[in-house]
Amino acid sequence: MKIWKYFAASSALFALFGCSESSNVAGNSAETGSPELAGVLFLDSGKPAALARVQCVPFQFDVLSDTLPGNYQSRTDDSGAYLLEGLAAGKYSLEAFDPRSGKMLLVQNIEVSDSGLVAVSDTLRSSGYMLLDMEKDSLDGSAGYALVTGTTLMRPVRVDGNRVLVDSLPADTLDLRLYLNEGMDVIDFQNVEVPAGDTVKVFLREEPAEPELPDTLVLRYMASLAWPADGDTAFGTYSSDIPIALRLDSSNCDFGDFENLEGRWEVYRVSTDGSRSRSLPIVPSYFDIENRKALFWTRVDSLNVTDSLELIFNTSKETLYATDVFPTSRSYAAVYHFDDGLKTVSEAAEKQGYEGIGNGLKETEGVLGSAALFDGKGYMVVDGSAASDTARKTDLNFAYSHNTNFSMWVKLADIKTTQTILAKGESQYNLHFAPDSGFVAEVFHEAEPYKDSTSDTASYRMVVASGMDVVKAGEWTFVAFNGTGAFTMFVNGQKLAVKYEKVPWSGTRSEDRNLEIGRTDGSEGPVGYLNGALDELVISGSLRPDAWTMATYLNQRPGEAWPKVVAR
Repeated sequence: MKIWKYFAASSALFALFGCSESSNVAGNSAETGSPELAGVLFLDSGKPAALARVQCVPFQFDVLSDTLPGNYQSRTDDSGAYLLEGLAAGKYSLEAFDPRSGKMLLVQNIEVSDSGLVAVSDTLRSSGYMLLDMEKDSLDGSAGYALVTGTTLMRPVRVDGNRVLVDSLPADTLDLRLYLNEGMDVIDFQNVEVPAGDTVKVFLREEPAEPELPDTLVLRYMASLAWPADGDTAFGTYSSDIPIALRLDSSNCDFGDFENLEGRWEVYRVSTDGSRSRSLPIVPSYFDIENRKALFWTRVDSLNVTDSLELIFNTSKETLYATDVFPTSRSYAAVYHFDDGLKTVSEAAEKQGYEGIGNGLKETEGVLGSAALFDGKGYMVVDGSAASDTARKTDLNFAYSHNTNFSMWVKLADIKTTQTILAKGESQYNLHFAPDSGFVAEVFHEAEPYKDSTSDTASYRMVVASGMDVVKAGEWTFVAFNGTGAFTMFVNGQKLAVKYEKVPWSGTRSEDRNLEIGRTDGSEGPVGYLNGALDELVISGSLRPDAWTMATYLNQRPGEAWPKVVAR
């Protein structure tokens, strides 16, 4: 608010209002010693408040019984100027209202002397609201009026329960009087600050104190991407679109800090020169305050081992998580963490189109949280993964000519019997364990005699086996398989020098079976339920480079977190 006081010598201001189009601007009563109130009013857009209603209201005005003299009321001209003359000396409030925009103004405690001019110029703002919370609900349903003391403002109100909402109030500090039941109940509120375009909540009773929390709390953690000492550098240290698991536990995080807090987790890649990337996609797998452990997944476009990741928690931002840590645009077809229940197994790839249905699965400790325990009887069906079950082209059907990748952690309780790990029917692909061959991957190829002269005219199974040297009962083992072209298998930290061979096959390849985990749904193939546990199963329609596979193994292996997260 801007208030300037002038006396009769201020002829420049008189000239400004001498050309007003208001019906009350006629002559200059200040020349005869009669007080005047004048100024220029604007809208909050900066435009003049043209043709706005203006009135000055005596300090002791009672809207229920008093009326304003005609010379106490006027309108602004096209420039927003107004002039009220012939006023009595005393204390006033200036009220203004623009009916087109609904903007309002109230300026209180204006002193007008016996002679001279008082200039009040200001900006009309959006109206505010006052929410009154009554101590008792005995007045529920009562009707009446809310008056702003010393103004013409009177609003009809009704008590709803124990609350009263008074709307269309000017943005100012107000004294408000509530008349209910034809004046039988009168309640006063003093010095209530009403914000423009918002609601102020006023209680008639003392509210219980809420625990004080800092306005903004920011917690930071850093994780170096430097290649661990036992990482085989022969694989190289560059890879793209690799999901990274970031682990928090009692060694690097005080979980008590997060009691009753809400905020946003963000992650950035930080280069050696201090520059930071844009915010990377991030999603939690779990955040367990009671057991003091948490796991977040993020994804880096490229894995530069001279960089670090910065993990930030900020209470000033709303919770927001991404869905593209495992993007389908990068051929992530299905991803299972087994952390969200085993009757219905959620799927974490971006499209999340392949929910699992668990049958007899149990929870056990995994490499990064919970894992699925297969006791030789249980299994999981990937619902809707058969081509006949989906209107869109399913991306869990892989042929011999398709790029294919599986990676997972397996703990075998029994290494004396054949067991299925995963299988797409009996004629597409499977990964199983055989006591004489170790981990075995099979991809089926059907003869194509009519395509062209280079097509295979025979049907066969492409078989890749790890050997038994890398298999141990009761231990978590990382297994990854790349299909098509140069078939490869990776177990723990080793890329195996496997031999693959074509085995004649006389069957017919079909896509009408769902993918199953822990068993094969047909009578042929590697019959046998899985007896052991499974965690972090990733299925991709692409070939993953060796550096990606090595980084995935190092990142997920239990007990040896890389990258290691430390609090800042």
